[in-house]
Amino acid sequence: MAGRFHQTVPTALMEFLMLLVGAAASVTTATPTSAQVTVRFGVETPMRDGTVLVSDMWMPEGDGPFP
Repeated sequence: MAGRFHQTVPTALMEFLMLLVGAAASVTTATPTSAQVTVRFGVETPMRDGTVLVSDMWMPEGDGPFP
């Protein structure tokens, strides 16, 4: 019985510490940055089977290869 107690106390302590770290991480929030974007709504993309997908496109402004 004593051996089992010695194994569960460190495990419980580790779980408690992980809970505290997780709670502390959720309290901090990132500040939003303003991004320059171009938005196009209702862009239609035809599919091979004849279906047309309608989507909104959010693209960064400027030149450059974008993914």
